[in-house]
Amino acid sequence: DGELPLSFAQERLWFLDRARPCDPSYNVPLAVRIRGAVDAPLLLRSLAQVIDRHEVLRCAFPGTDAPHVRVLATRSFAPRIVDLTHLDNAVVEAVVRKLTAQEACHTFDLTTGPPIRATLVLYGADESTLLITAHHIVLDAPSLQILLRESSAIYSAERFGERTTLPPLAAQYVDHAAAQRTRLDGTHLESLLYWWRNHLTGAPPEIELPFDRPRPRVRGDRGATIEWTLPAEIARGLHRLARDRDATLFMTLLAGFLALVHRYTGQTDLVIGTTIANRNRLEFEGLIGMFVNALPLRADLTDNPTVLELVSRVRDTAIDAFAHGEVPFERIVEDLQPERDTARTPLFQVMFVQQNAPRADLVLDELVVAPLTAETGTAKFDLTLTFMDTGSDLVGGWEFATDLFDRDTAVRMQGHLQTVLAGMVATPDSRLSELPLLSSQERQHILVDWNRTEAPFPREHCVHELFADQADLTPDAVAVVDGDSHVSYGVLRRRAAALARELQDRGVGPEVIVGLYADRSIELVTGILAIAMAGGVYLPLEPDLPDARLEFLIADANAAIVLAASDSVTRLRARASDVPVVDLVAGPADRSAAAIAPTLHPANSIYLIYTSGSTGQPKGAVNTHEGLCNRIWWMQRAYDLSPTDRVLHKTPIGFDVSVWEIWWPLVTGATMVLAAPGAHRDPAKLSDILNTAAVTTVHFVPSVLHAFLAGSTTGTSALRRVLCSGEELSFELVQRATSFWSHARLYNLYGPTEAAIDVTAIRCDPDQPPPVTIGRPISNTAIYVFDGDDRPVPPGVRGELCIAGVGLA
Repeated sequence: DGELPLSFAQERLWFLDRARPCDPSYNVPLAVRIRGAVDAPLLLRSLAQVIDRHEVLRCAFPGTDAPHVRVLATRSFAPRIVDLTHLDNAVVEAVVRKLTAQEACHTFDLTTGPPIRATLVLYGADESTLLITAHHIVLDAPSLQILLRESSAIYSAERFGERTTLPPLAAQYVDHAAAQRTRLDGTHLESLLYWWRNHLTGAPPEIELPFDRPRPRVRGDRGATIEWTLPAEIARGLHRLARDRDATLFMTLLAGFLALVHRYTGQTDLVIGTTIANRNRLEFEGLIGMFVNALPLRADLTDNPTVLELVSRVRDTAIDAFAHGEVPFERIVEDLQPERDTARTPLFQVMFVQQNAPRADLVLDELVVAPLTAETGTAKFDLTLTFMDTGSDLVGGWEFATDLFDRDTAVRMQGHLQTVLAGMVATPDSRLSELPLLSSQERQHILVDWNRTEAPFPREHCVHELFADQADLTPDAVAVVDGDSHVSYGVLRRRAAALARELQDRGVGPEVIVGLYADRSIELVTGILAIAMAGGVYLPLEPDLPDARLEFLIADANAAIVLAASDSVTRLRARASDVPVVDLVAGPADRSAAAIAPTLHPANSIYLIYTSGSTGQPKGAVNTHEGLCNRIWWMQRAYDLSPTDRVLHKTPIGFDVSVWEIWWPLVTGATMVLAAPGAHRDPAKLSDILNTAAVTTVHFVPSVLHAFLAGSTTGTSALRRVLCSGEELSFELVQRATSFWSHARLYNLYGPTEAAIDVTAIRCDPDQPPPVTIGRPISNTAIYVFDGDDRPVPPGVRGELCIAGVGLA
């Protein structure tokens, strides 16, 4: 009588309910279909007798600050019958499904109780569905089995006029709550907490799973569940593995789950939650109530252990944790005081549960009773893996937060887990990195199907030959515009050929590296073409480079000669005294002579560009005619440049974007517009040239695009293509750019210096949800994501980007 104590688990659930009073996450729903003539009043009366027998099922939890338990009178439970026998068979199933979902999600008022309800739905010819929903504060999984077992016994006995012979209860749940609070006090509690402090100190705050969406700032409760049955041969193998390591099935299943999480995240220090039945006194074995306790298990996966080693580690950790499992989870959290975060549950966000007891069943004599799925549509954690050993099958289930995961991802995870478990059984001596993760079909998709990028391109030609062909077709068309100056295709070809002949006379040929030192100008473009026509490899040397960087590039590349603008020849000769320096403009009187066509192969090199050195010593990436031809040909197929197009060349030549800004228009008959030196840093000058030169195609590094949009008021009517690369492109910037240039299309490209400019691309759509991706591989290019052992990882899993194909440097 009076104000009775809550157990620690009940207290935690009470506080959660107070914080989110309309949250169905802690509803425990059950739905069973009954075929046959059920005695409806007797069935509901049997349930009521069990509820009268177990006080906890007819409790209320009043109080606003200090919760307590109040036991309601017997017969406070009021089940209902819903009669659908008048409905047409065609609509009955849909109505029953709707009622099942509504009943599972309908919340409880714990202050008034009772915390359990039941509905019997009658329909069809001798068909019915029983819906039972209880709040987790009064019931756990073993309790549900007790409820159904005792209800079945009462129904069967009374149906045949026999007396129910259920043994009297030795205690009520409130006795457990009182005993727990007495026992967990003083030195005993402190000794338990001391172990948990040592176990969890320094543990990582979260597991970085491959979410489909960024984690919300405030954790939601929306979720879904998928179920499957593990193949019998894998289940038998896991039992054998457990026996071999003196472990339990729980331990081998948990080891497999840890192996999967490790392969997904690369983390070797993992904290995963689990549950313990916590029925540690004989008189509490047959009680209904909330006994289960949550425990954070910290697993050590360092040094890439074998499967056998991991099972042993898990066994030792689990035994120690369960030996200290009496301390309530709430007290562990209170003692450790982890940083509170509205986006995450404390200590762990991933749960693993194995239930050894059989599935809760209702047995009603000759009636056919089958369980139905009854979901609350919620998830208590980011991800919960549950295994139930029914005696004949091992049934697995994922409960996943739909704010983070798509159903397809959960299904894929299930397949990966099954593959990992099969690998553990087949080769227990394997190390974790060696366990298979992908099915053969997934490997086919990732390695082959998603990289079917074969496409024709002028494989037998060098890139300067494509320019020459275009110059023959349109000799009078404007090739390059530089302010008030311009040059035609025919004139540009003749100038470049003459300079190429001089370079050949100085020993330039295939694989000979020629430095090119000049500001953005028609002469610069001429020099690039001339080096290619001579068969050489151009090394861009930007005029604003520090002397030390300039000297390093010339020496490291072993440049044979340097072309320089007239006003820079003196500086270059001082900085590279051992290398001949040739004036780009001035030259011998016979510079009008044409170059001799060198013996070149598309596999020969065309340009050498150095990385920035941000990750160490700068590296020179030497790219080929074949790779550049493929890149330009893909670009033309993707973006369809026409002779009326005008492409802005504004990228410094030390960056590989400049390569396509120069070569793409010159091999397609378009016009290249040169931005004045330094204009790429000035939004006002860029805006002016975009408008006055009627530029149709431009490239921006996202940070420069951000500055440009911040300083511009009107878009450019001629602009049709805006290409971004070099940095991460944000969704917000996509929205701003596509709004600013309503007639232009925005593309995101990605590629390292060690490939022919870009290797992936995508058109940006502001209607598509974030994040903005780098797209798919371009023609004749394959893209893979590998783990640290060069194995392909599943979609969404972090790894190292690897590139293959003709574009490799």
